[in-house]
Amino acid sequence: MKNIVYIFLILLLFCLELKAQTIKIGQTINNDQIVANLTNYDLKDKTVSANGRVEFYTDKGFVRILLTDEYNYDLLIYESIPLISNNGIDVFTYKATETLNLSSISPKCQVKVEIKNAILKNLTINITDYKAGAKIQKVTVSERIAIINNNLKSQKALWCAGETSLSKMSYEDKKSIFGGKVPDLQGFEFYKKGVFEFKSEQSSPAPKNSNFVDYFDWRNRHGKNWLTPVKHQNTCGSCVIFTSLGAIEAVANLYFNQNINFDLSEQQLVSCNNNEGSCKYGWATYTILNYCKTTGVVEEACFPYQNSDTISCNNICNNNLERVFIKDFSYFDHYKEDSIKKTIIKYGPVTAAISSWGHAMTLLGFGTIKAGDRIDFDLSGTITISEDDPRIGETYWIFRNSYGTECGDNGYGYIKVAPEELYLTYKLHTPITSMNYDETDIVCDDRDGDGYYWWGIGTKPVTCPDCPNEPDGDDSNPDLGPMDEFGNCKLNKINLLIRDDIDDKGKEPSNVSNVWSSPDIWLTDHDFRKIQPYDLHKYSSCYIAVRVKNIGTEKSKGTEKLHVHWSRSSLRSRWRVSWFESLHLLADLMGAPKGAEVTPAVGINIPSLQPNEEVTLYVLWNLPSQLINPKSVSLSWGFALLAGLDDGLEISGKNEDFLFTENFAKGSNNIAIGNGSLYIIGKGYKQVSELGYMDKPFVVGFDQIAVASHYRLGDFAEVYALLSPDLMRNLNKDKSKGIAVIDESSVLLQSPEAELHFNAFDDKEGLYYVGAKVHFISDKMPDRNEFNFDLTLKTESDPKETLRFTAIRDESVFFKADADVDKKKVVKAREEVSLSSNTIADNAEYVWFDGKGTKIGEGSQISTTPDRSQKYKVSITKEDDGYRSYDEVEVIAVDGVINSISPNPARDNAVVSYKLSDNAFGVSLHISNIQNTLSVAYSLDTNATEKDISLSGFSAGTYIVKLVVGGTVVDSQNLIVY
Repeated sequence: MKNIVYIFLILLLFCLELKAQTIKIGQTINNDQIVANLTNYDLKDKTVSANGRVEFYTDKGFVRILLTDEYNYDLLIYESIPLISNNGIDVFTYKATETLNLSSISPKCQVKVEIKNAILKNLTINITDYKAGAKIQKVTVSERIAIINNNLKSQKALWCAGETSLSKMSYEDKKSIFGGKVPDLQGFEFYKKGVFEFKSEQSSPAPKNSNFVDYFDWRNRHGKNWLTPVKHQNTCGSCVIFTSLGAIEAVANLYFNQNINFDLSEQQLVSCNNNEGSCKYGWATYTILNYCKTTGVVEEACFPYQNSDTISCNNICNNNLERVFIKDFSYFDHYKEDSIKKTIIKYGPVTAAISSWGHAMTLLGFGTIKAGDRIDFDLSGTITISEDDPRIGETYWIFRNSYGTECGDNGYGYIKVAPEELYLTYKLHTPITSMNYDETDIVCDDRDGDGYYWWGIGTKPVTCPDCPNEPDGDDSNPDLGPMDEFGNCKLNKINLLIRDDIDDKGKEPSNVSNVWSSPDIWLTDHDFRKIQPYDLHKYSSCYIAVRVKNIGTEKSKGTEKLHVHWSRSSLRSRWRVSWFESLHLLADLMGAPKGAEVTPAVGINIPSLQPNEEVTLYVLWNLPSQLINPKSVSLSWGFALLAGLDDGLEISGKNEDFLFTENFAKGSNNIAIGNGSLYIIGKGYKQVSELGYMDKPFVVGFDQIAVASHYRLGDFAEVYALLSPDLMRNLNKDKSKGIAVIDESSVLLQSPEAELHFNAFDDKEGLYYVGAKVHFISDKMPDRNEFNFDLTLKTESDPKETLRFTAIRDESVFFKADADVDKKKVVKAREEVSLSSNTIADNAEYVWFDGKGTKIGEGSQISTTPDRSQKYKVSITKEDDGYRSYDEVEVIAVDGVINSISPNPARDNAVVSYKLSDNAFGVSLHISNIQNTLSVAYSLDTNATEKDISLSGFSAGTYIVKLVVGGTVVDSQNLIVY
């Protein structure tokens, strides 16, 4: 009997095995493709699973095996990503995700593979009777989370995974919200907490010293959360709508300085803009914000969200209680981290999207990765960022998502993503207006009682009492006063400041880059008129002017002291050895430059200053003989001035003898330096400095100093670095930044912070010099005519050595290039056209460039034969002083153009005059009404120049006349029929 049972079981297993069908895919797969046609297979009540091996090239990418029907409806069989692989390899057998026990399935099914940064080998598709109990390995969310967290922990990642509303969605629902195709989410659908590290093709910039606060979050400013509750877009691809309204609701709170918390209708924007977008493909941010500007948005209760774009706009309630408008919106630069941060601080939450995901979120703040930060991995322990972690100092961005509170940190995400990966960045402009609120509802109060008032974002409203014009930077903390553009709040106490540079806001230790260029230290003659260091040979004595400001909120005591020193050096000198006459013996032993204190040893008194009050103190300086020799002006290092404030508190480094002066100034905000090594570059003058032999790679940086916080020399002039031929040969073009090599001796500095990287010198006897020249743009007239920039030499081992240049514009020089009276010329393709510019009275060089920037001729008039439409530019350069002006003319080269339509308006007939290129073919006129419900075509004779059109049968209205050549519309004009 036992033998009979045994034989029966063998036969049963054999029968079950017959019910399993396999399709082996022989080739290695590395691109998207259909791999199997299942039309001839009965899939009802079956399970479709897959076996195979995935090998990833990088730490991002995916392999998706999908069951798809003729309507492109997809079921996920299996998905592999690097985070579930073992060292980039994932071997899987009988895996199924959404294809178990298929109860209702189209008979026309195929298996397709979507793949990125990987190869797929040994793929087998299994079709199994689910009830037969085959060894199917169902993919579960919990299984995936466990594997991902284990890998994240081993990789010392900054985030951990968990179950989210996105991870629980079907593959088809994910397709819907991402515009028809699921992008490479890199595991973001499982993101639960920590900082998600978006892996980008862009290289992450090295952490830099920043003036910005380390953390800024509009959910906790002034003791309040200004964001409205997180919402869920469901399966409609309406992220742009949720992002835009999320920003508007938050900015409305900030504008009125109270938590109104408008709950605006996303459905209105879905239904009333469905001609501009859809749930499947999404909407354009510009279109949505423009609707909010022109039409306004009602409250959610008036038109509740229904996750559908088939709901008519007519379903808006007739008795809406609210409609909110924004004044305007504008795009802002997302390529620079500083630009994004300043925009968030000044304008509040903004819209943004990650380009490769095609997903928009409300951007509301930023943070900085720091040593000691901890990431908790639930029951599997924590990750603590070590002191040597390369990510320390990098920025992450704080987003509000629209997948409900289950995703990320209660609906918010902290994402480390390069600014280049962002797009759709728009800021909102106030005022915000509505049916129930206007500017008289703005709350202006002093909640912390520190004397400073907060009135929300925007200008100071009329609702404010007589109070300081600077708003409180933190109205929940009486110890913090006004906030600067970098998010730093002033301390409300006595705080005297001599600025290191124009952007210095009093932060200590100072983190500004130019600590040698204090705008609060300068020289005057005995009539207190400002003089330049290169004119010192005209004087035997002068005054050193030092400006001191109280940036605190308490009156200063009047017992503080000012000390002023000079030295024959600057940043490479040592404090104190180079700045005290009493230490000259030690300076001689070191070969250090010599200097002395100009003020008495006890200093001079600084008078008592009220908050925000400033005073300028003048210290008489009997000039040392070595500084009044005219020849000394040509030395690379002339002199520097150092001003110090002694307020009775400890000054870091004050008693050290061999501290680099630069570090001394950075370490204490009581110390400021004015570099006296200024060289004038006026009228295109060239200044050159010789470099000593460099046996290691080095960098020469050109840093343009901002004037009035934003003007820079590059805004009004072209700045060039001049290199000797031997030095040019050592230029490392690949590493250099913000430059364009013009010829064998000059390099255009295209960035305010350009860097020239050089290889080590290969010849000790070579001639190595670097300098600069300036070509001012004559028709750009700045408010100020003096601009500074620094040339900085730095190597890996030596501190940087900086030379200050001053470019002075002659404000009497003005001329303007004028390229043609007609700024736009329409010609036939490959037809010669004459281009001309005005001529100026002085001797000048006239150079023309085509649309690619290639020089095509010289002289005030040239001829060219364009084969395509482009803009031509003319450059006029004065020979005596190098001042320049540019202008351009657009040449539209077409195969045909409509010259005129006459008469217009017309009633019975109209004559269309046209012009065709020599090789035009298939030419016709198309006339259609603006509703595009009527369209009439007329063939044209290529040898003729006009066409008489009868208008009988045309009703009154506006029509569009199009000239079509070779199937392409080359020109069009409107025709009015009456």
